[in-house]
Amino acid sequence: MMEENKGFVELRNVKDYWKKLLFDFDHLRENEEHTYTAFNFFVTAYHLIDWIFEGQKSEERTELHQKPLMKLCSHIANGAKHFHIDSKRHKSVKKIEKDRYVEEGYVEEGYFEEPIIIYLSEPLKSKFGESISVVDLAEQIIDFWKNELTGRNLLQDLE
Repeated sequence: MMEENKGFVELRNVKDYWKKLLFDFDHLRENEEHTYTAFNFFVTAYHLIDWIFEGQKSEERTELHQKPLMKLCSHIANGAKHFHIDSKRHKSVKKIEKDRYVEEGYVEEGYFEEPIIIYLSEPLKSKFGESISVVDLAEQIIDFWKNELTGRNLLQDLE
């Protein structure tokens, strides 16, 4: 029997949260220019750690937070949430912006493609390059979580 008041409606365990991450990823691939969709993906990707450890502090949890992709997720999710992507507390990302061909507001929205690009700081810059598209980064994060969750036997019986 499920604990009362655990989770959020159908989001009750790690598998449910993984399905949400895949849902967010599918939407991001279809809408790579949509800020809300990108933000949702990174918040979900970062907070999957909380669902694995259910609030428990451990060395293993701390190590997971230190992985380069999780540092990026933290920086994007928490930096944006607190209104300052360039906060001194977060050191992974220089800036995030849309790759625009013309100045914002000059032409009608949707007329040009405007993918979201993440510009990285050292040491992540040497690992991923100076910049990476939001979809390319999301693909790497999906692969990371798939391997991590499979290795922890948390995705069995998912299909």
